[in-house]
Amino acid sequence: FQLRSGRADKIYADAESARGFNQQLSGALAQLRTETELLLDRILAVTNTARARGMNVPKLSPEGREYVVAGSGMSFDDVFDYAADLRKTGLFDDVLVLRLDSVEAVGFTTPTGIGSVLFQVKVLVSIEGSILQDSESDSALNIVDLAKSIAE
Repeated sequence: FQLRSGRADKIYADAESARGFNQQLSGALAQLRTETELLLDRILAVTNTARARGMNVPKLSPEGREYVVAGSGMSFDDVFDYAADLRKTGLFDDVLVLRLDSVEAVGFTTPTGIGSVLFQVKVLVSIEGSILQDSESDSALNIVDLAKSIAE
């Protein structure tokens, strides 16, 4: 009888531990879902804002907490207005115009659908408090650490 009681206690303790991990994982997944929706909002802002100005944005490259957007527009003013529109969305910590070139200056012939100005814009996003941030940070639960602890 004592052996069965000990096994039951162990099973109960394991079940409680699994419930705790399940709650942590559920919280982390909810936060990840929210962050994914925010990422999609940011991508839509980059592309829809460009489209509304008649600009072409074929490249969006993530670089840590920054994204470099490259494309073409009709004028230098359009590029600066595009950067200002991105700032106004409130989805980015900062928006910087990195590079502007006229198509003629770089020796390209303008194909149909490509503007006369080539540009690169850097958008900065905050990941503080994110489950995607470095595991060395104390300010948020890191999903990698959580997964490792569950696996143990």
